[in-house]
Amino acid sequence: MLARGLARHAAKRDVEEDVGIPVAMLVLRGCPDEQRVTVGDLARQLLIKHNSAVGLVDRLVGEELAVREQSTSDRRKVELRLTRRGREVLARLAAMHRHELQRIGPLLSRFFAQLSRLEGAGQLQAPGTGRLQARQRRPAARKVSSVGAPRR
Repeated sequence: MLARGLARHAAKRDVEEDVGIPVAMLVLRGCPDEQRVTVGDLARQLLIKHNSAVGLVDRLVGEELAVREQSTSDRRKVELRLTRRGREVLARLAAMHRHELQRIGPLLSRFFAQLSRLEGAGQLQAPGTGRLQARQRRPAARKVSSVGAPRR
C-alpha cells in the first residue's frame, strides 16, 4: 500500500511537518466509504503515536479536509472521513504528481537506458566487483621478524 510506504518514511521525522497531512488523507481515502477510520486506526496505519495522530486530525479538521463523526456502532468512538474539500485537494495533489511523473518520465527512461548501455559495454561495474575492491580483500603479507621468533 502506497500510504504505508510513505508512512514508514514519515514516521522517522516529525509527521506533522513532513508529509503527514497528505499521507493521512491517503489513508482516509483508501478506505471504502462504508468503512470508517478511527484516530487509532490512522495512528496504526501511519506508524505513529496516538497523540501525533490526534494532532494530524486536528489539522485536517481545522483545514476542513476531514470531519469527526460519532460512531454509529460504538458511541465511545469517533470516526473520520474526508470532506468534499478534502477529496478535491487530494485529487489536485494526485494530478500534480501525475504531471510531474509525466515530466520526468522521459528523463528517467533516458537515464536508465544510458546506465544499461554503460553496464553492457563494461564501463560500469557493480560495487564490489572492481579491481580495487578485489585488491582490498587480499590479506596483507606477513613479515616475520627474527627478533621475536621462538628458538628451537
